[in-house]
Amino acid sequence: MITKQIDSNSVEETLDLAKKIGARLKGGEIIELVGDLGSGKTTFVSGIVSGANSRDIVSSPTFVISKLYKTPTLEIHHFDFYRLDSSDAIIYEINDALSQNNAVILIEWPGIINASIDKPKLVIDFTYSKDINKRQISIKCDKSLEYLIN
Repeated sequence: MITKQIDSNSVEETLDLAKKIGARLKGGEIIELVGDLGSGKTTFVSGIVSGANSRDIVSSPTFVISKLYKTPTLEIHHFDFYRLDSSDAIIYEINDALSQNNAVILIEWPGIINASIDKPKLVIDFTYSKDINKRQISIKCDKSLEYLIN
């Protein structure tokens, strides 16, 4: 397991990190975004989508559960499980997306599905400080996904 700690001092720094990860996506990756409400998860998704060369506008899928963003080579599936009590209704959609080589899965509030997906994941944990623009970002991943963070 590879672990990396990053202190982000601004929204721009957080977006730059996300864009770098987005530019390295190949398809088949699962990225879990963990953190309290307002900690920067959806902002990070926006950076990933932009870095992957999508012109789509990112918005939180809290009320619709999932959104799809297209790039020239990838389909980025953005899930938000904040309002769900179980994964029964959504696990089929995730597995369907995972069967596509060009799919990338981004999951906010992944706790209810962790046991359902047996595949290496990049886990990004956001903690914010008293300064609203600063974040501590903890990244953990299997060695097979190291290319995303180096």
